[in-house]
Amino acid sequence: IVIAALLLAACAPSAPTPPPPTAPRSTGPTAPTGVTVSAPAGIDWYAWAPDGQHLLIDSDGLALVDSSGKTVASPDGTIPATWVDSQHFATWSPKSATSIDGPVAVYSLDGSSVAVPGSYSGLALVGDGAGSLAVGLQAGGKDAEERFVVWQNGALSEPLPGRPLGWSKDGSTLIVATSQPLGGRAGAPQSVSIAVLRRPLRAASEQPVKQVHVDPTYPPTFN
Repeated sequence: IVIAALLLAACAPSAPTPPPPTAPRSTGPTAPTGVTVSAPAGIDWYAWAPDGQHLLIDSDGLALVDSSGKTVASPDGTIPATWVDSQHFATWSPKSATSIDGPVAVYSLDGSSVAVPGSYSGLALVGDGAGSLAVGLQAGGKDAEERFVVWQNGALSEPLPGRPLGWSKDGSTLIVATSQPLGGRAGAPQSVSIAVLRRPLRAASEQPVKQVHVDPTYPPTFN
């Protein structure tokens, strides 16, 4: 009986080897650790490049910082600013101290820059990290519909309705907010839709996923 039990144990199949653990999916740029940035005025805003090798900060003006913490450039413009890809970032400059429209420039890490043709709202400037930039157009009046364009490789798309809020991580979809007066009365509460636009971006492809009503005196803020 003992011999038979030993033979059965020897012939029994071994337990399967568990698969190796799956690496967690990346959720954004991998920022270097231990970076010290000297900013006597404090840092009001910052954004890492998609590859985590450079940092844009707003400290009494915009500054470009490398992965060692050294400031390598002080580009013109102010926030909103955004990374177009790991080698390019965009900034906005108001026409005056009280203006909410102005030019947008796309800077390269080598110091060169190109102007995005036109004048744009300082309310929306969103890069997808892979070469596309969604930027809001200046609205014509208090109740005018907000619109935006997408800049890519020096070319501009046709205007689309809404205010761009953010791209998906793979750059395939763009979240926008659209507004229109209720009842057609100036100053009436607005219906604000959050919609998803998929590439190729077209107004007809809007897919509202949430709707809220707000007082138009106070612009809505979306997280």
